[in-house]
Amino acid sequence: IRDYINYDEDPDNQVSQSQTKAPATKIPPLTASISSVSYSDGDPSFQPMPGQHYAIVDVDVVHNLDAPTWLSPLLQSFIVDAAGKKYELSPITLEQPFDAREYKIGEHATGELSYMIPKNVNGLNWCYEIKTLKVCKPL
Repeated sequence: IRDYINYDEDPDNQVSQSQTKAPATKIPPLTASISSVSYSDGDPSFQPMPGQHYAIVDVDVVHNLDAPTWLSPLLQSFIVDAAGKKYELSPITLEQPFDAREYKIGEHATGELSYMIPKNVNGLNWCYEIKTLKVCKPL
């Protein structure tokens, strides 16, 4: 919804303008979505700890802050389980890794991120934080 203008003709065939202000739609400052989640037991270069595997999360993050913003999944993303335990980014070879760099307002940051997690953990959410903003999505 945005400001809109209604034009009404008056009796003298002159157009008069009446303006009505509808409630403004607030664009979220940070949005994120998950395209896919897969799991891996590692590759020749990276092996998980015993009892763990890699969660590979393909994500799309968009910020609508007031200036270009650096997006760095190493510092700004994690997985959290139902008990509140955090799992930080862990390296594994990815086909399309998330590119850590400065993004323009509204520009989509997409790519894969990997996290080493226990094989038997439940209630997982992937989270992304920028400053005081946080978005979490269930896996």
